[in-house]
Amino acid sequence: NVTEQCEILWDNQADEMLFNGVPGQTYIVRVWDLFTPLEQEAFDLCIEETQPNIQSCNETFTDTGGAAGNYADLERKWYIICGDNVGVDKVKVTFNTFQIEANFDFMTVWDSFGPSATPLAADATGNDWQGTTFEATNPTGCLTFFFESDNIITDIGWEADVRCVCPQVISTPAAYTDFMCDGESPDFAAAEATIGYQNLQGAPADGSAFIIKWFLNAAYTTPAPPNFTIAYNGSGCAPQTTFLYARGTCSTGEFFDAGFMAAIVYPTPEQPTLVLTNQGAVGCSYAFAPPTCAATSFAPAPTNTALGTPAQTVTVTATNGGCTATYQITKPACDDCYVPSTITGSACEGLPADFAAFEAALSTTGFGGVGAVNWYYDAAYTNQVDESAPLNIEVSGCSPIPVTLYALGTCATGTVLPAGQINLTFFPAPEPPVIVANNNICTYSYAPAACPGTTFLTPLTNEAPGTPAQTIPVQVQANGCVYSFNVTKPLCEACDLGSEFTLIYEAGTSTSSFFNYGQINLTGSFVAPLFYTWNTQGYVTYGVPTTGTVNVLYADDAVFSVTITDAVGCFTVYTNLPTGINDLSIINSVITSDNGSASGAINLTVAGGTLPYTYSWSGPSGFTATTEDISGLASGWYVVNITSSDGQTAFGWYWVPKQVRGRGKGVESASITAMPNPFSAQTNLLFSVPDATQATITLYGINGQLTRELFSGNVAGGETVTLPISADDLPAGMYIARLTTATGIVENYKLIISK
Repeated sequence: NVTEQCEILWDNQADEMLFNGVPGQTYIVRVWDLFTPLEQEAFDLCIEETQPNIQSCNETFTDTGGAAGNYADLERKWYIICGDNVGVDKVKVTFNTFQIEANFDFMTVWDSFGPSATPLAADATGNDWQGTTFEATNPTGCLTFFFESDNIITDIGWEADVRCVCPQVISTPAAYTDFMCDGESPDFAAAEATIGYQNLQGAPADGSAFIIKWFLNAAYTTPAPPNFTIAYNGSGCAPQTTFLYARGTCSTGEFFDAGFMAAIVYPTPEQPTLVLTNQGAVGCSYAFAPPTCAATSFAPAPTNTALGTPAQTVTVTATNGGCTATYQITKPACDDCYVPSTITGSACEGLPADFAAFEAALSTTGFGGVGAVNWYYDAAYTNQVDESAPLNIEVSGCSPIPVTLYALGTCATGTVLPAGQINLTFFPAPEPPVIVANNNICTYSYAPAACPGTTFLTPLTNEAPGTPAQTIPVQVQANGCVYSFNVTKPLCEACDLGSEFTLIYEAGTSTSSFFNYGQINLTGSFVAPLFYTWNTQGYVTYGVPTTGTVNVLYADDAVFSVTITDAVGCFTVYTNLPTGINDLSIINSVITSDNGSASGAINLTVAGGTLPYTYSWSGPSGFTATTEDISGLASGWYVVNITSSDGQTAFGWYWVPKQVRGRGKGVESASITAMPNPFSAQTNLLFSVPDATQATITLYGINGQLTRELFSGNVAGGETVTLPISADDLPAGMYIARLTTATGIVENYKLIISK
């Protein structure tokens, strides 16, 4: 098929011709007919040398210009390409680039060593063979290429990879699962043993043509290092899966997908613990403590031992999924011991705990003969509890705290082993009780306890007047524990405290045109300091010039009362209330705070109308009562409707506040009054608070409906605030002015509008 004139000829006119070839050079010899078909024996032999042979399974095949340059004009080049082992390797050539002058330069390929009768493919020109692969199938395993260029225009030519066809293929890639422990190496050999191979004829092969390498990624860019191990990076008990990828490299340099391995890594199973489960005269039985991971199992099962058998070391295999570890563990002695357990109980601050009851609740093997138990504050058994003394733990407030103590029990043989723990509810100790003298001095009661649930077990007896203060033992029960205190019972002194009023100036006289002025003087004996509780209606002002004397300035229509109490509880009450009051009125109220155990009370003073009176109370949670005074009250609003025998009615609203806890503290009060009262058009409302706070004054009708807000703002302690009130738009009747502070003080004052 190559018809162009040869460069080296064998002339048929000569009987012989000497050809001097180059040793090691391959030559192409072919017949070339120079004459007409009628001539007989008219031919010449064409002898052409090939380019240097490529004999490799890993080579690059280029034109004469190389990878970067063009080929030359008028080239006639033969190329024979074989594998490393001619007759064994089958070569294949893949053109990565191919660009020759189209329709003028040509390339031909034969599946043979040298040209044969029929080319392997049609002659190529232009970029016909770009990306094309040719494989040799002839016995030599070689391919022959011929390239010819014309006398003008060249191009970049070609660049091709020369490789050999692998004699075997991977017919069954690995799909292997390896169950491993933390830090172990994958079983690559076992995975590779699952790979199947075939020769090119489809028969099973031994895989000797391949070297298998493992990689950490599917792109085969990160090879597994030598002595590769996989660490468990998970948490808990679940296994962790890592995929490894195999690639087979043929002896010819070709790469094949060889499959993958799923390495399932389990956390190393924990070391088992053998515990004594049963003991008796016939011996002991054992069990493994439950593992942290449910999938973990231990083998072999523990065997029974005879009573008196000392502790032993046994070999146990722990298995967690696909991971197995072997441990040498201690098998406890067959002894009469406590079985560690967790119990519950309670103890009280300041009192020894009932350790005998605690120890009776601990579990034992049941055989008898266990010894003493020692208790500790810590699980390391370093801080021992003194069982004869109160626990060395402090607690504040009223709520219990959790406390855990740990026990070491003595076995019958004298061995000391953990016996368990107790989770205690540890209650705070009550505060020492306080005995207070009641109003008549010679009867006594306990001040309310700071914490609910506290009971005073020791009853208090009355004392004769003149009995000095004394110390008495008092038992107090709190949270099931009984405490003993030595408490001072105050002096019992008879009260002869009284009061008398002297009117000094009378309103409407030449001495005092508008106000009455007088003095209240105490009679009898008293102990300073004195405490004053005032209830006023109308304009009243007062002062204490000396201890035992009170100056009072008041309007004609004003009503006041004052309770004067000395330091030991003696008291006297003075009021200017006339003996006959026509209108039914609530002239005084004393409110006792609730300490949190429904201890509040409301005491009323009612006058006017015709006796007897009927009372109808209502309050929180459906509370009702029909008495003048009520007690046992929870904090909240209470409303009373009073009716006299002559049909008059009076209403009152009262707030029972919660008691403010603390030593020496109580609920403070404020004052509110108006002048004049009653009034028809204008009055001035005056109020003050003992400490700086936010205050609000609201006005309610007799039906309890809010009429208006008179004031809202911050008030300084001890400051008297005056509020002008206009009644132009208010109908005649009785109203309630209510003072409320942010500190919980509530005071009500009755206003009467007459038109």
